[in-house]
Amino acid sequence: MKKKLRLFLTLCTLAFSMFVFCFDVYASVQVSYSISGTISYSVQQAYVEITTKVYKDDNKYNQATLTSKAQALENQTFAQIEELYGSAVQSFSTYNNLNESGTPSAANININYDEAFTYYIVISVKNLSSSVNIDISLVNNTSSGTSLNSVVFSSAPKYDVPKSDNVTNMVIAYSLLDLTQPTNVEFNYDLLISMAQAGYTVTLSGDLAQYYAVDGENGLTQVTAGQQIVVRDKLLIANYNFDNLNLLWESSVDDIYFVENNEYGPSVPVPTNEWCIININNNIAIRGVKYYPDNYLYYFAILEITSDCNVEFYHGDIPPIIDI
Repeated sequence: MKKKLRLFLTLCTLAFSMFVFCFDVYASVQVSYSISGTISYSVQQAYVEITTKVYKDDNKYNQATLTSKAQALENQTFAQIEELYGSAVQSFSTYNNLNESGTPSAANININYDEAFTYYIVISVKNLSSSVNIDISLVNNTSSGTSLNSVVFSSAPKYDVPKSDNVTNMVIAYSLLDLTQPTNVEFNYDLLISMAQAGYTVTLSGDLAQYYAVDGENGLTQVTAGQQIVVRDKLLIANYNFDNLNLLWESSVDDIYFVENNEYGPSVPVPTNEWCIININNNIAIRGVKYYPDNYLYYFAILEITSDCNVEFYHGDIPPIIDI
């Protein structure tokens, strides 16, 4: 009888120990996910109708996949999007500055990773003027000090959008990065809409044998010396036809970045005799190194264009006349 009692107590102790262990493990993996924010609409010299809705997706995506899925929503109606992801989890009143109805913002947007791993914020913009084309862009004003723990996408600018029955959507997407890490984000975006600007003429020169350029949302196209392109805001120049422009556009203006094995980061000087130098109107704007003998390595630059200008590229051995 004593042996049975001893065995029973031993089993109870073991069970209690397992319970405590499991509870500690369970408690240790509990994390808090908090993402919310506001998109403010700013409309200048244009008449538009803006509607914002939020959709959830049960899957978790890396940057390339999230970008592909979000970009696919840029030309779809809300009805088409709901066929893919069901009804919107949040809908905001339509803003129309022609008849002065609605609120010029989508406030208290809530993203709950406890319910789904990915969220798409779809902002539909309709140009109401038959005589004025519009430019549309998203500006991310979210504090850099927040605990993001998310893969993020936002649509590139769209230029010269006419009055049309076609859909024009700007999309912001969030996808959870690490299940075991907390997320605490209070995001803030400005949706900027204005009458389409004519842009500035940029004349490209120099060593452009394998270079590509892009203005805004348009795809990278190969450029040649002497070519002129019109730029409304920023010019992206790359020595490779990148598939994922949105990652690049998140970089800083007037910076040069390395791309190695699909990882993006700022350039770091390394011993080399091969440089990329970008001049704007005979002033050196950017200098960067490119040298990894055992890996494919690419670089690109984003330039802020504020006037007609000449952009010259030099690529090769370091010129002796340039002090580095």
